[in-house]
Amino acid sequence: MNPPSQTRLLWSARRGMLELDLILSPFITNEYDTLSDPERITLAELLTCTDVELYAWLTEREAPPAPFAPLVKR
Repeated sequence: MNPPSQTRLLWSARRGMLELDLILSPFITNEYDTLSDPERITLAELLTCTDVELYAWLTEREAPPAPFAPLVKR
């Protein structure tokens, strides 16, 4: 699987919750170039999760699943 482009990830990061938009979009804008291809693929998979899940993980209310943990911590 090819890693998604920065533009595709930014589009996927547009959520129903403003709080998530404020976390995800700057992360992708600032960190995309430093991510490895596997990390970019994992980020695309992370963005398929629900807003409720993402918000809980990104605000440290719940621990993310193991495959997402390093990326969420970052």
